[in-house]
Amino acid sequence: MPYESIDALQNTLASEVFYYARDAKKAAARARGTLVEIITFHLLKWLPFMRYSRSSLLPECSQ
Repeated sequence: MPYESIDALQNTLASEVFYYARDAKKAAARARGTLVEIITFHLLKWLPFMRYSRSSLLPECSQ
């Protein structure tokens, strides 16, 4: 289900998933943040960038 913006996703989460919570907007924001972190982690893991560590790319940190 595509959303027009990240705010639309958060509002949907707040109204349909976390409607019972005392602060539904905060609960939806935390859930949205968790989803973004999981997607970003797996995307970076899937792409070849994870083969390189930051220390190997920076000469001053390679020792």
